[in-house]
Amino acid sequence: MAIKIFGARYRHPGNAALENAVAQNLPYFDFDEANDFYSAFADALRLTPLPGEKPFSDEEIRRRKAGLAFLGCNDRFFLLTRLCGRIDANHPWLFDRCRDVEAEPDGHIDLWSRFHYKSTIITFAGCIQEIVRDPEIKIAIFSAVKPLAAAFLGQIKDEFEGNDILKFTYSDVLYQNPRTIGPDGRPAKWGLARGITVKRKSNSKEATIEAHGLIDGQPTSRHFDLHVYDDMVTQDYITEEMIKKTTERWEMADNLGSHRGVRKWMPGTRYHFADTYGVVIDRGSMKPRIHPATDNGKLDGKPVFLSEARWEQIKRDQRSTVSAQCLLNPIAGDEATFNSSMLFGYDVFPAVMNVYILVDPSKGSSQRSDRTAIAVIGIDQGGNKYLLDGYRHRMKLSDRFQFVTNLKQKWEKHPGVQCVKVGWESYGKDVEIEAIKDMQLRDRNVFKIEELNTPHRGAHSKNDRIERLEPDFRLGRFLLPMVVHHPDHGGRCTWRVWTEEDNKRAEASGETNYPVGTILYRCIRDNLTARQINCAITAQRHRIVEPIKRLDENKDVYDLTRLHGRVLAAPVRHP
Repeated sequence: MAIKIFGARYRHPGNAALENAVAQNLPYFDFDEANDFYSAFADALRLTPLPGEKPFSDEEIRRRKAGLAFLGCNDRFFLLTRLCGRIDANHPWLFDRCRDVEAEPDGHIDLWSRFHYKSTIITFAGCIQEIVRDPEIKIAIFSAVKPLAAAFLGQIKDEFEGNDILKFTYSDVLYQNPRTIGPDGRPAKWGLARGITVKRKSNSKEATIEAHGLIDGQPTSRHFDLHVYDDMVTQDYITEEMIKKTTERWEMADNLGSHRGVRKWMPGTRYHFADTYGVVIDRGSMKPRIHPATDNGKLDGKPVFLSEARWEQIKRDQRSTVSAQCLLNPIAGDEATFNSSMLFGYDVFPAVMNVYILVDPSKGSSQRSDRTAIAVIGIDQGGNKYLLDGYRHRMKLSDRFQFVTNLKQKWEKHPGVQCVKVGWESYGKDVEIEAIKDMQLRDRNVFKIEELNTPHRGAHSKNDRIERLEPDFRLGRFLLPMVVHHPDHGGRCTWRVWTEEDNKRAEASGETNYPVGTILYRCIRDNLTARQINCAITAQRHRIVEPIKRLDENKDVYDLTRLHGRVLAAPVRHP
């Protein structure tokens, strides 16, 4: 395989052996061999003579300096650990990651465990290497908000100001005193607000590196050669609204490239199974390069970089975040109340059941308001529970009342339903109950509303009641609609969860394999499942589950009352 060589301007006749070794041997060395290689050339690349040794001539200094600069352009691990002095990164696992990202830097989303040097290797060392290779490059570092991006830029800025070896080695790129001396003797563009600029021939309005926020402070009318999206998703921005906003701003940032396109790097750590990183992977926008903290990606695995003691401490002290932050799988680990392996579907309604309409109201219908949840649960004679219908979006009180009324009328007419009861969470219910009674009298449709007393703290709190559902899900006694509408998979689909058994069978047969827990969809269009066919030929079509589409593609609003016997079919996200 041909190796692309960078830094041709640093070639020197006296470094022929070094340059040939870099091109032919160095990319294939392992960690120990690479360190031996550095040691073998250490004496030839020293910049200062040893005690008793004659001073180097100017030509000898130029040769040694050119050798260091050439090696740094072509070896990120050497640049990081030697020229930048990061001896803490001199580790076999980090060496392998340097080789990975250097061989294929662009178009990858690098999801690595927390504490595993992803920003150091990709954003810090990677940007420095790109600049010394090509001083004309224009780089934008994007984070969720500008202060986060400015922190990454600040680290590079400090290195360019305070690392004398780096400034001497790349004196044609880096200023000795960038705060006061710039192009043509004028002050350089040098700061966190406007970015930092190295020695270059062009006079672009963009700095060499700038820091911007995706959510706040995204620039306009600027065009960069390389986008580095580091910490695009953070813990403070994993609400549904902020995830949606982050994804939209990431899409908009593509306009900050050029007509030729833009190179993209994306180091990050997972926080939520449906975060922007998940969207990027689902779309195939960037190729995932995932490195969890353990060799098997599970809590019981052997740590690949951290010490055993440190890994045990993280598992003990970070129980609620370790699966996302360190295993890069928000649904992995034994601390999650639910995971996709607990999801079971149904394709026909029970022949006989009781129906319960449960309302968890929110106040307001603005973009900042919480969503009202209305769930319709059916319980059959065996005690199995079925999600039948529901709403989940922002709505006014009058809408809540109308939706509940429609749902009650609909399911009272459904064959096999013995009774329909309505429950309303008591928290906030007293504020609304008088208005609801007035609406019932106005519409001449009076029905009893049971109070659902759910404490927000202490025993029997909402969290406790959620955890009480776990056995039903785990044992397959709480079922979700199996037939759903998924526009990305051909419309009418069925879904299932990829299991350990599927994994073993795929490995044995050489078929396509998926991570355990992945939800797979199969388009069935107008076909019926075997159980649905049986209902159709026995005059029980009312039991057939069918999906319906959203009324409003921009909101979680479904028409659940239009067709008799149809069920809410919210698309299930991939983990």
